[in-house]
Amino acid sequence: MLIDRNSMMKKLLVVCLMLLAINVAHAEELWVISGEQWDRPRTGALVSKIKIIAAAVHRFDENKGLRLEINHPGGEEGSLWAYELRSWLIALGVPSDYIELLPGGVSQDLLHIQIKGEVQ
Repeated sequence: MLIDRNSMMKKLLVVCLMLLAINVAHAEELWVISGEQWDRPRTGALVSKIKIIAAAVHRFDENKGLRLEINHPGGEEGSLWAYELRSWLIALGVPSDYIELLPGGVSQDLLHIQIKGEVQ
């Protein structure tokens, strides 16, 4: 039995492109907020204009089934920072059930907001 290499390569290319499309569709998004960006007086109008927060809320609004993870520095200061950001996200329309706080794994002066798959 002869194998048509061109036909086989075309099929392989189609499969690879499909897998790539699936990975792109489910790609996670990550935004980083520095202590310097956050260390300003905050009002609802100002917080909603922080590009990173606006982008995360907009992305959530586009796909209500997604969840937001906030990875923050551990300890009291990091936790307070994460809870305050969580409160602002709730005020901007993200339901609390869709926000998860995860301590550790980031620098002391950073918060990561990450878009993840659907809420379990």
